[in-house]
Amino acid sequence: MDGQVVDDAPPAAHEDDPTVDAPPPDNPDETPPDSDATPWWRQPHPVLVGLGLALMVGAMAALMFASHRPGHWWGDDWALYIRQAKSLVDGNPGAVTADNEFTVTESLGAPFSPPLYPWGFPLILAPFVAVVGVDVDSLAVVPVLSACVFACAWFVLVKRRLGRAVAFISTPAITLTPALFSWSELIQSEWPFLAVTFAMLVAVDWAVDSKTLTDVTARWWPLVLLGVGAAAAFSVRREGLAMTAAIGGAQLGLLTTGAPLMREWFRDRLLVLRVLVPHLSALVTVYTLQFALPSTLVPQYDGTSIRNTYRFSERHFRHVADIIGLKRPWDRYVTVLGSEGLGLAAMWFVLISMLVGVVAAVTIHRRRDLHLVVYGLVAFAIGGSFRSAINRYMTTVGPIVLLLALVGVATLVGYRRRWMGLAAAFVVCLAIVAGNLANVNLRVESADRTAAAGAVEFGPTHPSAVEMFDAVVANSEPDDVVAGPKARALTLMTDRRSIQVDQWRPLPDEWSPTLVVVEVNAPMDDEMLTEHGDRYEAIWSNSRFRIYALR
Repeated sequence: MDGQVVDDAPPAAHEDDPTVDAPPPDNPDETPPDSDATPWWRQPHPVLVGLGLALMVGAMAALMFASHRPGHWWGDDWALYIRQAKSLVDGNPGAVTADNEFTVTESLGAPFSPPLYPWGFPLILAPFVAVVGVDVDSLAVVPVLSACVFACAWFVLVKRRLGRAVAFISTPAITLTPALFSWSELIQSEWPFLAVTFAMLVAVDWAVDSKTLTDVTARWWPLVLLGVGAAAAFSVRREGLAMTAAIGGAQLGLLTTGAPLMREWFRDRLLVLRVLVPHLSALVTVYTLQFALPSTLVPQYDGTSIRNTYRFSERHFRHVADIIGLKRPWDRYVTVLGSEGLGLAAMWFVLISMLVGVVAAVTIHRRRDLHLVVYGLVAFAIGGSFRSAINRYMTTVGPIVLLLALVGVATLVGYRRRWMGLAAAFVVCLAIVAGNLANVNLRVESADRTAAAGAVEFGPTHPSAVEMFDAVVANSEPDDVVAGPKARALTLMTDRRSIQVDQWRPLPDEWSPTLVVVEVNAPMDDEMLTEHGDRYEAIWSNSRFRIYALR
């Protein structure tokens, strides 16, 4: 590797000799100097491309809004995100910190929440909370806007590697997958994380093209901004730590595809400093934010281990298939045209193509693509280590897999004729888009039926839940503690401190919450009658919930 030059390295020995052919460009849209000889359809046309991208992204956003059903599901991660965002608007982040720490420490059983989530997503959410308040239907604009940012960043990444046609068809292929499309109505961190991460990968691409990362004569402020961007990704989700690794991969790709030679890297102090600046900037930004807005830097959960990356390998395999559109989240196995065999073959095709893309990134496209491989590996190691294998932990891994797979298809099929490889990548994306659009149609029809029936998804804004929250407020004082199955939602909607109580997390024996909320006929409802009848009595109920109060 010492001084090795590959096809994406800058010419060295004959850079001033016009008779020597330059290496082929990485970007299929690059045109030779004599553009008059280039057919019009192969010329850049940036205005038309930008207009086409805007129309496509706008259409996808419209489909997302059309698929939104009234209400929000019960999983109450969203409640803590909104509370943190609201605390920024109100100027009292310490209050939400104290309340949620109480909820976590006083709830018995397995941990269900960190004391606080990272502040990146609440910072994004805060301006919208300032305008619309705690309105989950209105706040659903945030994931849609984040999806638009991601789609644009994805387009830029693919266009640089595979040209306009594949970029246009691959954007709806990844943005409208059943899993990602369904997340567009949820107040969750996945879409903002995708937006920040892929915008940063575009920035790293720019830094590679401009050689800002290793050129000792270049400006320093872009390096500082790269570090700030990496810290931003980490501050949305902890898997964003992989962005610093991606910057390191880009630096390695530049340093191993041209001058200076490897043995001379550390002789130039300015070069060493340029290599360190983005990482130091990220570290300083993270700890500055941590000082201003403390949060859990590294959540500690029993069972989290790097060994889970292979212990749960089959689940990770299926979850990557969820993200890239080869499997619907509610199906157990990958299916294509109703066949599990075809589905398995399709997934193996994608994985083998990805490996070809990885090999190409390490060899012939190291300067261009090595940072993508490094990011994907580190993000997979972080997300795959968690104690539970969940598809959202593969949020940014899936798109990287698909991008490298498309590069692999184009490289393998287009070994002799590049247009054949690009055509093959186009067909792969077209097949995914066809499946995506069928699912989109079903989602939009379901949303239309829900709206026509005047129904609301069972969650915090369902009429039965609104009644329950009102009853909690009416039957308690502001300083009382309420127990229930969705403690963080209870605190958001009632402004009462709460603890989590359900069939896995019992009531404490040493002290007694003022009220206990249970779902009617749930195991905890029976337990309140049989085991806690001496302490509590039922004071209110509707079709879904029952409230018990201290005797």
